[in-house]
Amino acid sequence: MDSAVLPRERASEFARLVNDTNPAELTRAISAIQHKLIALAKDKTNAITAGISRAEIAEAPEPISRAS
Repeated sequence: MDSAVLPRERASEFARLVNDTNPAELTRAISAIQHKLIALAKDKTNAITAGISRAEIAEAPEPISRAS
């Protein structure tokens, strides 16, 4: 891999990285991390949203449209 921008040593290192990367394994690892983050955020999200309620129709200051 010849490049005027990337030194030969770095190009070899990059080529090895590309060759050693398993896209399916990388996708599984990313997915696992995302699931962990979602699980960690779940309790906090539930605690924050527990005190939030939707307004009742009678509380609307203006007539409700279909876009509301």
